[in-house]
Amino acid sequence: MKNISLILILLSITINHIDSKQYDSPLNYYIDIDSMLLNNYEVDSSKKVTNIFIDNSIGSLSRIIESINTDDLTYIRIESSSINDTLLDLSNIKEGSLSLRISNSSFDTEIKNLKAIKHLFILNSYVNPINVSKLSPNILSINLLYCSPLLLTNIDNLKNLENLVQLGLLYTSTENRTLNLRNNNKLKSLVLSNILSLPNISKQLDLESLSLTRIYDYNLDSLKKLISTNKKLESLHLDELNLSDNFKIDIELDSLKSLNLAKNNFTKFPNEILEFDNLEFVFLSYNKISDFDYSLFKNMNLIQVDIKYNRLKEPIKQPKDRRIIINQEGNPFVE
Repeated sequence: MKNISLILILLSITINHIDSKQYDSPLNYYIDIDSMLLNNYEVDSSKKVTNIFIDNSIGSLSRIIESINTDDLTYIRIESSSINDTLLDLSNIKEGSLSLRISNSSFDTEIKNLKAIKHLFILNSYVNPINVSKLSPNILSINLLYCSPLLLTNIDNLKNLENLVQLGLLYTSTENRTLNLRNNNKLKSLVLSNILSLPNISKQLDLESLSLTRIYDYNLDSLKKLISTNKKLESLHLDELNLSDNFKIDIELDSLKSLNLAKNNFTKFPNEILEFDNLEFVFLSYNKISDFDYSLFKNMNLIQVDIKYNRLKEPIKQPKDRRIIINQEGNPFVE
């Protein structure tokens, strides 16, 4: 993902143009700020605000937070903006009540009272490092995707977030060490990439979604063990792991609907996936597969097969009796 330059954000904003909206109802009061200098925003301090939306804007969020009644504030979304506060004080927001979403933005701001956060989502943004030990043990989700290096500190404390349901660390540095998730028994979704080794997870864990990308040091037995302990998986992504034909997913995964084995080194189609009766999506792009016998899948419920950029010798014929997407571009189709 390309980093979005904040210079473009600055150039795109016309300070004289102010497009801010406030949605007022008996139950909710929303602040929606688009393309403006935040310091010029006139705050109505008499209303209890539930949601704050900031898009394509620059300035101080702290000034707004300090000026409003935050008793009912549950959601802050910052999109394509630059927040220039040194400190954002969330002390007046009760623990485990706030969803904070930051995407394509600069937020080099220290947050006071991280325990207020219930859901944390950061995408492609420059953000001040977050100390895991200061998060609430009741936080439900952490998703840090394509973010600046060393975004999480004290990651050993992840194991203390016992109510965590979703953890996503995609192309985000975590001090490059093994994650200890042995106490996170409520995790349902785990997305990890660019980490040193496979995580240590609870034996009681029952994941519904597992995604592993670019794990640098692991063995196949450990990987299969990790998968086999989560037999209710509905989504399994194992991409860019240098997997080859000697890796067999010969595990009972009756609930599996989506399987991603893209960007590996398979030369043969992994026929063991034929055993997954509920499988709907198969992603095998950027491997080295030369043959594909679609007739093997006649009794399956497949909706999409992605086998782009392999080494198929012949095009796969679209079945006439079924509606299925077969993406096979980038193959040579030659003997």
